[in-house]
Amino acid sequence: MTDYYEMEQEARYEQFREELVADALKDISRNQIHAYLFYYGDAIETRIRESIETAKELRTTGFWGPSLVSSSIAIELTVRFFILTPLVQGMFINEEWADILTRHIVSGHTAKDKEVVLRVLKAWDVDLGQIRLPSGGSLWQCLTGVIWPTRNKHVHGGVVVSDDVSLSAVEAASLLVDLAEEVLKKASGLRKHGGTWGNPECGRSPFT
Repeated sequence: MTDYYEMEQEARYEQFREELVADALKDISRNQIHAYLFYYGDAIETRIRESIETAKELRTTGFWGPSLVSSSIAIELTVRFFILTPLVQGMFINEEWADILTRHIVSGHTAKDKEVVLRVLKAWDVDLGQIRLPSGGSLWQCLTGVIWPTRNKHVHGGVVVSDDVSLSAVEAASLLVDLAEEVLKKASGLRKHGGTWGNPECGRSPFT
């Protein structure tokens, strides 16, 4: 009887210990993401949304190729600086190792970004394969099958870009940054105040 009681108590203690460790790790993760957004969030989001606005203006004046390029810039900035960097850093306790891994992932190789971003977002219950554009198409299929390939062909081969593609790119860029913002709010517990992530006096830019 005593052995059974002791085993039951030990099992309860072990469960409690595991829950305590999990909660501690979650707090550490949240704090790292929170700090990243506090310092860099405003500079990153401003540059992304400015690129989207530029893409919209170029599209309305018939410059569909440059519009696509500007939307692609917004998309890549969102993937690298507004999804991968904060969320990957938030998964690690050691800041030095987090920095090394983040640099490896966001080193500029878009192919690597494609492989990782789906898994990172799934960790926060977001399935990019299920997200739809306002026009009805799949966001992820549009990114991988239309936007990035067409952008590369336009930049490197002078391929003419259609209005439909430039519109899809604007929609995809806008949807992706809004999606990233909601995930980061959930991951960090941080809420924007007056349209900003942190104190403007403490803001920094990851681009300089």
